[in-house]
Order: sequence, then structure tokens, then C-alpha cells
Amino acid sequence: MRRCFHQSCSSPACSFSPLLIIIIIIIIIIIIIIIIIIIIIIIIIIIIIIVIIVIIVFIVVIVVIIVIIIIIIIIIIIIIIIIIIIIIIIIIV
Repeated sequence: MRRCFHQSCSSPACSFSPLLIIIIIIIIIIIIIIIIIIIIIIIIIIIIIIVIIVIIVFIVVIVVIIVIIIIIIIIIIIIIIIIIIIIIIIIIV
């Protein structure tokens, strides 16, 4: 980039000061950092949502398994009671 050393120069190369370049670079870096932070926040939110969904699914599966076990136990108890009643009837008769 050409530099003019006399004050009266109005060329774009002279008006484009190093300070302006530094400011533009800082602004670009800040924008990049903000974009990276936003992406990280979005990724964290997605991970949290996935974890919550997995936990909910896990809880539902556990509840379903518990209900199935309870139903099986109830059926077994009913069958045992029926068998006992039949045996008692057979013994009485």
C-alpha cells in the first residue's frame, strides 16, 4: 500500500490509515468470536435436548418394564390362587 507523507494528499491510499485496518480486523475477530459462541450455544442446547429425550425414553422404558413385571406377578398370583382353589375343591369332593 502506497503512503503519502505530505498533508494535502487526498488519495484513498492515504486516508486508509493503519488504525482503520486494525479496527476492521478487531471487528471481524469479534464477529467470528460471536458466531463461534452462538454455534457452541446451539450445540450445547441440542446436546441437552438429546439428553432429556434419552432420559425420558429411559424412564418410559423402565415404567413399562415395571408395569409388565407387576402384570406378570398378578397373573402368576391369580393362577396360583385358582390352582389352590381347584386343589381344595378336589380334596373336599
